[in-house]
Amino acid sequence: MVLTISFSDLLRSLHCFKGWPINLLEDNPGKCIVCHYRRGTVILRNSNVTEWIYIVKEGSCSVLKIFKDDSCLSNRAPTNRIMQAEAGTYKSLLTSRTETPVIIAIDTLLQGSVFGLLDFLFEDQPNLCVVSNGVECLKISKKLYLHHVSKDLLQRLRKKERSYPSEAELKEQLQQEIQWQIFRKAALKSTVQQIELKRKLLQHSYMSKGLYRWGKN
Repeated sequence: MVLTISFSDLLRSLHCFKGWPINLLEDNPGKCIVCHYRRGTVILRNSNVTEWIYIVKEGSCSVLKIFKDDSCLSNRAPTNRIMQAEAGTYKSLLTSRTETPVIIAIDTLLQGSVFGLLDFLFEDQPNLCVVSNGVECLKISKKLYLHHVSKDLLQRLRKKERSYPSEAELKEQLQQEIQWQIFRKAALKSTVQQIELKRKLLQHSYMSKGLYRWGKN
C-alpha cells in the first residue's frame, strides 16, 4: 500500500509510531488497510483477540462494554452511559435474541486516536466492542507492528498510554451507577409524594377555614 501524505503525517504525529519504521507499511501489502465504516457498523466485537491496530483519520467510534444478563445487575435503569441493547445499532452486538445485556459507553475515539495497543501494553484489559459513528480509519497489522517495535518505544508507551479499567472495576462502576440511579429515582418519588401531601393538606386547611367562616355567618 502506498501511504498518502495525510496518512504518513498522521502516523508520524502519533507517539506509538515515533521511531517505528513507517516505510515498512508500503512494502507489506495487506498489512496496512484504509477502511470506511458507516455509522452503526460494528468494527470490532472482541478487543482482546483483534489482529489489527486501528487509527482514526476522520470521524469517530464508540468503545463499548457489554455486560450479559446478571443477577447483580437487576433493577437496572438506562442512563446516558448505560444503554439497554433493545434497538438500532446495539441489536447487532447480541449473539442471541434472548440476550438482554447492558451496554456501557467507555470511550470515544476521535481523529488521531489509536485502538488495539492496550492489550499488549497492560495486563487485565477488558473485552470491549468498537462501533462506528461514521469513520475512516487505517488498520495496521498488530503482528507487523510488534515485530518491528523497539523495547524502548514499548517502555515509553506504557508510561504514556492510559489503560482502561479492568473487567471487575467496570462491573463495580456499573453496579454503583445502577444503585445511584435506583436511589435517585426513589428520592425523586419520595419528594413528589411529600409535595403532593403538602398540597392536599393546604387544600384541606383552606377548605376547613372556609367552612368555619361560612358557619359563623
